[in-house]
Amino acid sequence: MLLDFFLSPWTGGLLLGSVALAGCSLDFDRFTPISLSPTEDGSDPGPNLEAGRMDDVVTVPPIEGSTDIDAAPIADAGSVAPTDATAPTDAGACSEARSVSFGGHCYFPLTSRGSWTAASTSCQASGAHLVTIGSAEEQTAVVAIAVTQDRWMGLTRPANALPTAGSYAWITGEAFGYAHWGNGEPNFTGECVRMVQAGTWADNPCTTSYNAICERETP
Repeated sequence: MLLDFFLSPWTGGLLLGSVALAGCSLDFDRFTPISLSPTEDGSDPGPNLEAGRMDDVVTVPPIEGSTDIDAAPIADAGSVAPTDATAPTDAGACSEARSVSFGGHCYFPLTSRGSWTAASTSCQASGAHLVTIGSAEEQTAVVAIAVTQDRWMGLTRPANALPTAGSYAWITGEAFGYAHWGNGEPNFTGECVRMVQAGTWADNPCTTSYNAICERETP
C-alpha cells in the first residue's frame, strides 16, 4: 500500500490519498526494518569488533624474521648469569671463610652439619665436591680446616662391597691410593669416611650428622 499527501487546488487544504498496489500486502511478522549506516544517521560508528577480530587474523602483516619470537636465537648460556644454586657465578674463586688454596684447588668447610649425602649436595651447590686427598701434602693443607670438628670427606665404600680398606672409592672416581686411617680404622661401622679432629680418617654410618670439607678447582 502506498500513502501520499497532496494539496487540493480547490479547497486549499491538505488531503490524504492512498493507492493500493495490486498483490501487495504488509506482513509485520516478517518485516525487518532497514537500519541506516553510521554515516547516514550521523552517529559515531564506534569500534567494529568483528572487523577488529578479522584484522587480527587476516590483515596483520607477518612479523619480520629478525623480530619473530620463535625465530629469535637462544641466548648463549655462557653469557647469562646462572641462577641455579649448583652453578655459582664465580665457581673458581676461593673466597669462602676459612678457605685454603693448594695445588690449584680451593678447600673450604661447610657452615652447617648434615648427613654425608646432604654434605655432598651442599658442596655441589657451591660448584665443588666433598674433599678428596691424594697425597700427604694435600692432607697437611686440608687438616688445618675446621680442626675442632669431625668433617665428612668424599670417600665411601659401596654397601655391597667387601669390608676391606681397598674397597673404598673417591666421589670423583679418581684412584684411591693415599690413605691416612686412624688406629683401628676402618672398622667397617659405616660406608662413609670422615676426618676426625686429630686429622686421621675413620669410617662411620652415612646418616650421622657432621660438618664437611668441600673442594673445587681454581683457575
